[in-house]
Amino acid sequence: MTDNKINPEDYYEWEDENLRQKVGGGGGSGNGKKGKKTLKAIRKEQVNKFDNDRKGQLKKSIILVVSEFPKLKTSQEAESYMKQYIEWINSSLNKEELDLSSETEFETSRSSGPGGQNVNKRSTKVSLKHTPTNIRSESSSNRNQLRNREEAERLLEEKVSKHIDDWKEYLNGKKLSAEILVSVASL
Repeated sequence: MTDNKINPEDYYEWEDENLRQKVGGGGGSGNGKKGKKTLKAIRKEQVNKFDNDRKGQLKKSIILVVSEFPKLKTSQEAESYMKQYIEWINSSLNKEELDLSSETEFETSRSSGPGGQNVNKRSTKVSLKHTPTNIRSESSSNRNQLRNREEAERLLEEKVSKHIDDWKEYLNGKKLSAEILVSVASL
């Protein structure tokens, strides 16, 4: 028995050449029923469904960050923060590398857990906050504050980069505006 495999791409070309609707005349039964779906139409539906699912995933990922924005007292403060956020996102969309050092708040505290007196008496836990996005990271896995800071910086850079990448994919070449931000945030 021979093993005949069908290549869908061959079928798409055959379908285009042989099943393309002819222009004009022909009438039709007029019963309003649609014919069977072609492989091309099914594939297009699957791609559209995937795109819609991906857009939903991006929205959820972005909302996780936006929902952690600081709670500000007045609407003017909130509006100002949103404008700064939008400006920062738009300026970061085209950058190859992010420099977070000037936009990061640094805080230390005492760690807990194993490590003896070093952990109990010294501030080895490091917490970082990226001011424009309010994204946070922390590390207390090492007994050394410098190593914890390096780890927290690496984690923060990953989170902020992912956030920028999510916006890049979601915006698809557009610039972020207040209207788009509100439409995303109001899920």
